[in-house]
Amino acid sequence: MDVWGKIRHFSILSESEFAPFSKLFRTHRYYTTQASQTEREREKYHQMRTTYKNVPLVAKFRLLRASTAYRGGGLGFENARPKPGRTVSTPKTAIECKKKSGFASEILNKTREKVQNTVNGREENGFQNRKALKPGTVTKMRKVYEDTLKPHYAETGVLPPYNDAKYQFARTPDEIEGMRKAGLLAAEVLDYAESLCKPGVTTEEIDEKVHLMIIDAGAYPSPLNYGEFPKSVCTSLNECICHGIPTPDETLLDGDIINVDVTVYLNGYHGDTSRTIRVGKVSEQVETLCRVTEDALEAAIKIVKPGVPLRRIGATIHEIADKHKFGVVDKFVGHGVGKEFHSGPTIRHHRNNDPGTIEAGMTFTIEPMLTIGGTRDIMWKDGWTSVTADGKWTAQCEHTLLVTDTGCEIMTLSPAKKALGDHLIRGAR
Repeated sequence: MDVWGKIRHFSILSESEFAPFSKLFRTHRYYTTQASQTEREREKYHQMRTTYKNVPLVAKFRLLRASTAYRGGGLGFENARPKPGRTVSTPKTAIECKKKSGFASEILNKTREKVQNTVNGREENGFQNRKALKPGTVTKMRKVYEDTLKPHYAETGVLPPYNDAKYQFARTPDEIEGMRKAGLLAAEVLDYAESLCKPGVTTEEIDEKVHLMIIDAGAYPSPLNYGEFPKSVCTSLNECICHGIPTPDETLLDGDIINVDVTVYLNGYHGDTSRTIRVGKVSEQVETLCRVTEDALEAAIKIVKPGVPLRRIGATIHEIADKHKFGVVDKFVGHGVGKEFHSGPTIRHHRNNDPGTIEAGMTFTIEPMLTIGGTRDIMWKDGWTSVTADGKWTAQCEHTLLVTDTGCEIMTLSPAKKALGDHLIRGAR
């Protein structure tokens, strides 16, 4: 865990770790005091007052030498004295800080960003000589036709509860046909989105054109207002793991990769699919990442059949990633899909010991996310966008599956790639 992570999670923080951050504060004071063994057992944390914007007003810290420090008053820590009756024992050390304010606020923000990038191992021109992604301006939600059949969250934006115990099935001819039609439309929309991913195009433009194609087909773009997600498609560029929000400020460059995640709601069924698209000519390392991610999805799909433990999906993907020394993101998972956007079973893409077996008629997604570097993520303040903490790039691909008696049917196969003779799972090679 990096230092900022320690601060946010109230973990142990040494003076040496704190030292690079002292420039962000006007004052920082050290003091020592005495505490008894009884007090050490009773006081697990030390209070630290600060108005620094990324830390709560009163945060509890465990410093390497201050987990049981005496709580002094105000700023007079150096004058603090043990209360009467307290047994003198081991000296402890603590820190109190005060945020810079007024004229120095702009310098503070720049310094904080520079220090944070240094801690996370990210330079201004980072991996593949690209600057780190930053939040852009999010435009208003797009409209849909009044007579479009909408999911229950479309008007309220309320995120439905996720029920891991609730599996979705398509067993009747009508249910199977409904899933096929939704999956086919999602695949066609994704093919169209891939044709848009050229250097100079913004993710906002991709969202606009994808939105129009979906609503003109009589469907609803499933991400729109799902938990107040503001756009109709997810566009995850380079180090963005998933759930990237399209903006007019995000322009594709030659050598980028972008995952476009399309889900449509057609006649009461969701079809969910994504792939990582190469923009122009990508580096050999990035191409390998994309190919291995596609190979991992293909291998996982091949083992899907009734009676197979769900955990074998993650084991299969992880084994392939390990061979190529790529990381497997464990924070985001595949899921049941059908009449509901998300439900059980939870499909983990890493090694796990989850219970449960695959059953005939199940409908769910497999959507592995592999990384060149570490798998730890940073979640942006929008509550959706997840990027790799080290700035290394990541790839993802996804299909919706229907489990048959002998294997599975891929509901979101690409008709365009099939016509061109390309591989049905992988992107263009």
